[in-house]
Amino acid sequence: MNKIRLNILQEKLYLDDCLKYPSSEYNEINFTFQISGDLSVSTLRETYRNIMLEYLPFSSTIQVVDNNVYFVHDSDNFAVPLHVLDSKDIIEYGSLDSAIETLAKRPFNLNCEFPCRFYCIKSGNDFFLLHLIHHIVLDGNTARLFFDRLSVIYNQLREHRYSPCPQTNDIICHTTSLEDLFSQSKEDNEKYWRQYISNTPISISMTQEASISGDDESSYSFPFTLSPALEQRLTSLCQSLHTTLFRIYSSAWAFALSKMFNTRELLLVHSLNMLPKDKAIYGTYINNLPIRFAFGDFESFLDLLTYSNENRDNERAHCHFHLSELFHQENNNGVLTPLNVGINYPLCLNSIQLEFQGCTTRLWKHVHMPLSTDIMLSIETDSVVSCEIRHNPKIDRKLIESLTQLFSYVLCQFADNPDIRLSDIRLVSPEKEKALTDIENSFLHKVEEPVSFLSRFKSVVNSFPQQPAVVYDSTSLSYSELYHKSRALALHLRSMNIVHSNVGLSIPKSADTIIGILGILMSGNTYVPFDSNNPKSRIRHIADDCRLSLVVVCDETEDCFETLPTINVKRIPDTDDTLALQPPSLDDTAYIIYTSGTTGMAKGIPISHRLLAYTIANNISLLNLNLSTRIMQYINVVFDASVVEIFPSLASGCTLYLPLDTERKDSQLLVSFLLRNNITLITLPAIMLSNLPHVDIPSLSYIIIGGDTTTKDALEFWSKGRTLINVYGPSENTVDTTYNIISAESCTNDIGMNMPGVTCYVLDDNLHLLPDYAIGELHIGGHKLTGGYLNLHDLNARKFVDNPYVSRQDRLAGNNTSLYKSGDIAARLPNGHLIFHGRSDFQVKINGFRIELGEIESKIKNYGHGISDAVAVVRDNDGIKTIVAYIQVTDPKSFNIDALRLYLTQNLQVYMLPAFIVPLKSFPYNTSGKVDRSKLPSPNENKDIEDYLVPVTFTEKILAKIWSDITKVDFIGRSDTFSSLGGDSISIIKLIYAIHERLGVNLSVTNIYQYASLSELASFIDSINKNSDNSTLHKLLRIARDMCHDESISADTQLFHGMTEAKIASFVSKAATAENLYFTTFDVKNAITIANLEKEVDKKIYFWSEGRYTDKPVIIFINGFVDYYPYNEPVVSCLEKHFSVFCIESFINHFLNKKEVTLDGLLQVYDDIISVALKDKEIFAITGYCVGAELSLALAAYMQEHHDGLKLQVLNIEGIYDRTLYNRLNIGAGYANSPERVRIFDSIYHSMPPLNYSGPVVHVMVNQPMDNLPNTDNAQEIKLYKKNLRRAWSENIENWRTHYPNSPLFFIDCSHMYFREQRNLKQFIAILKKHWKL
Repeated sequence: MNKIRLNILQEKLYLDDCLKYPSSEYNEINFTFQISGDLSVSTLRETYRNIMLEYLPFSSTIQVVDNNVYFVHDSDNFAVPLHVLDSKDIIEYGSLDSAIETLAKRPFNLNCEFPCRFYCIKSGNDFFLLHLIHHIVLDGNTARLFFDRLSVIYNQLREHRYSPCPQTNDIICHTTSLEDLFSQSKEDNEKYWRQYISNTPISISMTQEASISGDDESSYSFPFTLSPALEQRLTSLCQSLHTTLFRIYSSAWAFALSKMFNTRELLLVHSLNMLPKDKAIYGTYINNLPIRFAFGDFESFLDLLTYSNENRDNERAHCHFHLSELFHQENNNGVLTPLNVGINYPLCLNSIQLEFQGCTTRLWKHVHMPLSTDIMLSIETDSVVSCEIRHNPKIDRKLIESLTQLFSYVLCQFADNPDIRLSDIRLVSPEKEKALTDIENSFLHKVEEPVSFLSRFKSVVNSFPQQPAVVYDSTSLSYSELYHKSRALALHLRSMNIVHSNVGLSIPKSADTIIGILGILMSGNTYVPFDSNNPKSRIRHIADDCRLSLVVVCDETEDCFETLPTINVKRIPDTDDTLALQPPSLDDTAYIIYTSGTTGMAKGIPISHRLLAYTIANNISLLNLNLSTRIMQYINVVFDASVVEIFPSLASGCTLYLPLDTERKDSQLLVSFLLRNNITLITLPAIMLSNLPHVDIPSLSYIIIGGDTTTKDALEFWSKGRTLINVYGPSENTVDTTYNIISAESCTNDIGMNMPGVTCYVLDDNLHLLPDYAIGELHIGGHKLTGGYLNLHDLNARKFVDNPYVSRQDRLAGNNTSLYKSGDIAARLPNGHLIFHGRSDFQVKINGFRIELGEIESKIKNYGHGISDAVAVVRDNDGIKTIVAYIQVTDPKSFNIDALRLYLTQNLQVYMLPAFIVPLKSFPYNTSGKVDRSKLPSPNENKDIEDYLVPVTFTEKILAKIWSDITKVDFIGRSDTFSSLGGDSISIIKLIYAIHERLGVNLSVTNIYQYASLSELASFIDSINKNSDNSTLHKLLRIARDMCHDESISADTQLFHGMTEAKIASFVSKAATAENLYFTTFDVKNAITIANLEKEVDKKIYFWSEGRYTDKPVIIFINGFVDYYPYNEPVVSCLEKHFSVFCIESFINHFLNKKEVTLDGLLQVYDDIISVALKDKEIFAITGYCVGAELSLALAAYMQEHHDGLKLQVLNIEGIYDRTLYNRLNIGAGYANSPERVRIFDSIYHSMPPLNYSGPVVHVMVNQPMDNLPNTDNAQEIKLYKKNLRRAWSENIENWRTHYPNSPLFFIDCSHMYFREQRNLKQFIAILKKHWKL
């Protein structure tokens, strides 16, 4: 048997492959050649055998031996993995092409099979040779060496002159050299790379979803070519600029990615060949390293190239470092690299050849594999510059096509002008720019000449005076009544000489609200709505900012304004009705809406009658408003959405129905309101629609939602049989900007296309138009755009910019000349629809990943299952940022969080998964109907200790330790789930690694969610181990058959009946040393059969705390009364830093359900495990905590008596010399069998001798008495209890001093129950290090 260590790069790849198994990602080295002529299949088979012997990893499986990973070659007499097929075999695949694709994608199990397969397929007169080789034994560079050598061997065999070229020594030499290089400068390299990637997003957020599905190459591979002429120009530039094509390609590619996905900085992964040019050996020698691009640091493309040149030199100087270690430390992420965009150049796959004597060969097919990297650009060095983008199938193919066009166009501009400024690089071709601007111009000119609201309103009044205009509770006003009441207010304002002024309005929702608005407008003034419940500081700010002349109020609100003059709409004095009212012009301001400002001060947005007129006309047309339309006026008038409820309705003769405040706040009452009044059109915040009971409302024809995405459930129900419209628009553009008529199949964040008169441009920071699918800031222009904020000149200069895409004709006419930078992130699809990606200020960065919280919310809403709303926020806990998702559901207690988590793992990138999901019955909302994020509760991370269920099985205990190490949560119980403890997606990757390392099982992310609780996951792992060739049963059978030289031994053979003591001891010892299985000779004698022994061994009463012996001094840790986990595990973990800790589980496990319990029997068993199973180990010390320490002393004395000259060292940690000092046993939480445990304890201690031992002892005690209190409120009892505890503690210390006067005694600054805390364990280990000179 030959063993060859995997090199450090192969080790990382192997572990990644294990985690992803079964996966074909690393089947990339596959090439099919078409062979015509005289092919000798027998020679071919011998050719493969010889090359597999020259390079032994080809004929090896991969095994982990003593913590190292090896290629293990068992025998030279192996079966060559050559499969000969003919046309009949191909029938099941449908075609030769399909057969090769299917065969190439079959995953390898590297632990059980060779990492290569060869297929010889006869089809017609030709042969097709498929070579499928796992990436762990070949990379793209060494693949050429392989095929060159394969040709040589075949031809030499044909000529009977084969000359072997074994590579084993060269491979071992280079593996050692690589390991030395990686270890020599590890600290310096780690420091360099840590600083290099600091503050740079590790991954780019990919937000587009695929429009196609399947696993064919078209779903994840997009081929294209660069013109050879372009490459020639770039090659010439390389010579003049002293750079390389790789640096040009990578710079242009990174720039294109940054523009496509709206990021100013990114890390681009690429492969660096670590094999010296003079080495002609096979293997995998590429190291994936990142190139950091921070485009804000460069002015021109030449600057970028200069940086790339310098970066390449620095990279070479620090290339001997595996970045997965850094990401593992920074992000708890175990995948090879979380970088999700990359470049692969130069690629020479198309030039690989096979030359067999007597044959004509050509490379016929290479099957691309799906990659875990989201987007990878590969560029060949062939004559046509073949390129390909491999991408995640979830990313739309049309997006990839758009990205290729962007990359090509950027390269062309650089070739034309090498010194081009980055800010001057155009992102779409002139033809595409014209097409996009033509579309916007067509929207711009769809409007008609504006007609003012007051003109339209007066026309309705004249034509339909008795038509109901406003209905509120028992009040109903006709258009004539509404007109005259409003006119009375207008005349009164005119009589007060208030004209062309800003007039406040503070009237709760009622018919008077509408009268107040119309009266202010008819008087030629501007209405400024107030919410009287606002803080007085906000009211004062608005009043001062817009210089209010007065406020129109009602009885409820007239006392809310201190110094401002008011008039009560209910008490308007009679005024001369013959007075003429001068109508306002279209350019006069109709209203000023105040919205929240980033500085905390509200900012005013003035909207003219002209802008309002365009909005009214658009809505009348879109919603088909007429006399039979019944509109609910739901929105508070302080918000601009109320504008599209009120004004289009009253301008077209509709009836406006105003719900009571109680009806607005209760969804059941609101539905009753809609049914009672036969409402035909409603406008609701998206969240309200989500909460609306699913009741059929026959009259309801139109529903408008806006301001946010809604849930899939709501879309499915409310879109049936009616028109459901998603309207998007900021207040700055007079309410509505785009609209989308949506169905159940619609994407929840599709905000549709422009309203007439509106222009929308998706631009980058330099105001360049972005291509389809590219994410940028939405810039809004056109006829409905406000001229700017009131009195905020600096802000206006930043938010309202000149439109570089306005046509000459429109510029002269003064149309579409400025754009509003909305701050909303969007992308345009080829069909013109805009996809909303959230706010730029809702982007967060966690663990190096830039995340759009809106995307998480959207995915949760799509899940359905009764979720009416979802909010994602970032919580900061002691500097650790985690995502918390809040969901609104009817019954939070019964909601299946883990099912939702499983769904999210399938629909979100791992780093976007929430650490906590918190179900709530209701959300806190602010007055605008949006969730008040500041009032959401913190996730409940504290568990009731009374509900704690202690882990029972060995696997549960080890899993609990792993979970605890990752989540930093103590006392993990059987019913806990990893996700409920804050285990986010990145932690799950680390968990998978730890389980593989500690328990030898490969799990997937899905397994973690599928088997959510600790006990479920432990059972699943046990079932895998039990059914594997590496199960306890198989291991025991191997030992027995080997020792007895009898392959017929089965699990039920009465093997141990009559077996000699010596042979039993030999069996126990061999199981320990060869298979890491620990049990006693008593277990063997009682078992009789292997099947019975397996049950005893699987209890795992004896085990190494780190899974195996680790070549450190051995300490035996006796767990005593309580189990290893959770109580003693922190102490054991502390000792692991300096010792191999062999754990003997609590004696309760030995005696559970047994009638006879004796101390002597227990000590015999402990003596046996040490003397037999550990006979080849030198024991440094025996120790335990509390009861375990007392048993350690008893065992040491027992073994001293029964083994001549044996004096084991004992470390006494908080043992109690005289148990009568404490009349109450602290059992610990979570044990279901507490009475039985106490019975066993009492039986053991009934015969416990005095703890006097003449061997070496070190005592470590606490310097404070216990502070646990009795369950009473009686102060006298508490005082007495404390006094007794202090006396017991003091006497115990004195006992140890008296009986061990010459033994060192050390103290830890804490009480007994707090010894296991980390700060106290640091004191403990410091004492040991100093005393034992560790």
